[in-house]
Amino acid sequence: MEKKRSIVLLILGLILQMGFADTAKDINPENDVSKNIEIVTEYYAAVNEGNWDKVGTLLSAEAILHEAEYLPFESTYIGIDQWKDFFTTFYGLFENPEAADIKMWETEPGTVIVHMLLKAVSRETSQKIEMPIMEVFTLKEGKITEMWPYYFDTAKILEVTGRFNTSDPKVRAYGQEAFAKLSNGWVTGDYKPFTDMLDDNAVYQFPAGSFRGDIQGKANLIQLYEGMNQFMQGNQIIITELLNITTNDDTVVYEFEDKVDFSETVKYVNKIVFSFSFNEEGKIYRYAEYIGDVSPTFMNVFAEGNLPQRN
Repeated sequence: MEKKRSIVLLILGLILQMGFADTAKDINPENDVSKNIEIVTEYYAAVNEGNWDKVGTLLSAEAILHEAEYLPFESTYIGIDQWKDFFTTFYGLFENPEAADIKMWETEPGTVIVHMLLKAVSRETSQKIEMPIMEVFTLKEGKITEMWPYYFDTAKILEVTGRFNTSDPKVRAYGQEAFAKLSNGWVTGDYKPFTDMLDDNAVYQFPAGSFRGDIQGKANLIQLYEGMNQFMQGNQIIITELLNITTNDDTVVYEFEDKVDFSETVKYVNKIVFSFSFNEEGKIYRYAEYIGDVSPTFMNVFAEGNLPQRN
């Protein structure tokens, strides 16, 4: 039994010594591991030099770069021109970005994983950022065809670029909960989970239409939301895009786009800002709504309650 155990440990030791790259190469002898890593190394050197002609020779014509949603540079970039646009945006946000301690592995034929330490200074806030990131490259026929970057702390990027204040994560969590429950009420008609978060003396501020002004007290706000379903006549408010989130010591602000399809011909779209302020118990003591479009069309179709009947 002890002899078998020794053999197993010996085999495991040999596997660990070979490493991922050598293992992938042995599985597929035709795969040139060193060549793919060489291409990715050349890519980083060309980007660092700003040699976009060289970068273009390393990318396929439709090479795709995926950047995470809600980051300042979120998008899908396709082809050398759009990859260059990404770096123009990135360098516009950060001064002297540096990739340190770069390590590369090819884990399977055509997939190169890069681990590095990103160091940079925000041009907006002068704050420093230093975080590990990983970038996963897909290569085919000697060209980079796709890349996915993974940032260790995306909230930190928002913070140092002035897009997101993470001074109190607890308040941010309260805000996420409140926004999720209110937006769910717009869809389901059930506002109780949201109104349960209100302080007894909560104040709601709305800038126009039937609800214009301050409505004070949890009981009055519960009545407001009880009447919301009748007011909406079965239509649903749908959030189409979350544009920005900002926090400070006790307030979370959401900027988003929404829509209501009242009928085939009458459709409402707008940009909205919601501000939630929380007390120590996590209850909302004030929240305000700000409307991007308060034009006569908005006032007539929505704010004054002249809603078209749902088909």
